[in-house]
Amino acid sequence: MKNQRKTEINEDRRQSYPRYHPSSNLEIIHVHYRSNVQTIEELIKKARATKRFVVDTESQYKKFRKGEPRTNGAVVQIQMIQSTINSVVVLIETCYLPDPQSTLYKKIHELCNTIFDNNNEIITWGPIEQEFATFKHFNLFHLGNVRECDLQFYFSNPSQLYDTHPAMERRGMTGESMKIDTPGDELIVDVDDDDIWNLNYDDAQQKPKLNPPLGLQTAVAETFNKFLDKSYTKNDWNCGLDRDLGTWRRKRFSRYEYNECEEKQQREDMKRYAIYDCAVVAELYFEKYPETANDYATTLETPATPEIPITTTTNTLTRQPDEVLISIEPETSVEIDSGISTKREIMLHRPELLNKMNENELLDFLRPTLNHQPQQPQRTPEEELQKKKERPKKKNEKFKEKKRNRPDFINRLTRPIYHKYTYQKIRAQMMDDGIYHSHQININQEKKEVTINFKSPALLEEARMKMRVNYFSEKQYYKRW
Repeated sequence: MKNQRKTEINEDRRQSYPRYHPSSNLEIIHVHYRSNVQTIEELIKKARATKRFVVDTESQYKKFRKGEPRTNGAVVQIQMIQSTINSVVVLIETCYLPDPQSTLYKKIHELCNTIFDNNNEIITWGPIEQEFATFKHFNLFHLGNVRECDLQFYFSNPSQLYDTHPAMERRGMTGESMKIDTPGDELIVDVDDDDIWNLNYDDAQQKPKLNPPLGLQTAVAETFNKFLDKSYTKNDWNCGLDRDLGTWRRKRFSRYEYNECEEKQQREDMKRYAIYDCAVVAELYFEKYPETANDYATTLETPATPEIPITTTTNTLTRQPDEVLISIEPETSVEIDSGISTKREIMLHRPELLNKMNENELLDFLRPTLNHQPQQPQRTPEEELQKKKERPKKKNEKFKEKKRNRPDFINRLTRPIYHKYTYQKIRAQMMDDGIYHSHQININQEKKEVTINFKSPALLEEARMKMRVNYFSEKQYYKRW
């Protein structure tokens, strides 16, 4: 009944309000085992130059037994707010992290430490401890010296004041504050006896009365008269959102037979949902505290556009996107009295030259330019044939490289198997028992064995405890199937 009510509210608002779209220019970067070290190093530089972040998380939908630890965290969204119209959104896919001993993992760890320290302002919709409750087992996210802003609390309680320029460091939290399931308006309030939001008014005879926490969708509707879709809250967030992971090649969201378009589209919709959840919190923050808009602005702001497409980058920060990004391109040159310089150089290092332009010249300077890739020359039939011959060789070399370096090819578990087991039944049985693997399963019919790969030694050890020698026996088969 509760989920049905939330669905009804979501659909009612879909019909009543125009759909929300970010008004800022967003650059999207995925972080996982296929990212390269240079990308993470560039992100660390950006994080050191940024003082305000919006953080959100998504967890894999799963029912837990009583007392079972919550270890279903899947995606962490971090928006680096460089200005009111320029931001970088980092999507850390924690189910696809590299080996903890690798250089890439250490760089990702350094990135997280940089963000959650240095007296940075961390904005969330809800208590930050609650956001990371399902990510503790990763040992990757540690709150250091940060300024926490639970924007949901301040929207729900307008009488409570938030100091946007405090001189103090982060205070320790002694209990849980608010619990909310944002898709609808049916709310759960859990305030401890000491009332962590009481601002230590010793002379007060009565603690301030707190309002129920406001849902993010409700806040967007009341503030912007826009519809924020919350229908993807409970979902398979460990599916691998980035296309570079290649998870879309396996059937997961297709209704009947495998459908490539459905698999890709579902992941794109979920990625858009995750990005919008961050972007809208940032816009709500600047709507409530407009005086903070220029606190940390480091670049020249361009006129806002009604709707700006999102570009996605995974392995490099300078890869050209499929869609045209409305922004100032660094490769474009403009001629000024002092010579020819790039637009980026002028904005960052020579802003005084902008004062010399008249109105028309300034508009021409700010006008976005389109970068088109030069057309590749046509190959001859002989070159095309040679290219086809080289593809299998490159594919084999790439696969061998994966087997040597990727953790999900190293951590293997072999078990005897009853001949009637299929790949689908193996996966379903493991999913029922909460055993997470890397989707690398090989059945040897001659030896009657199955080999299953795992992403980390910890997952391998956990599976070894749950999957006894008779896990795929004939008795187990007829008991389950």
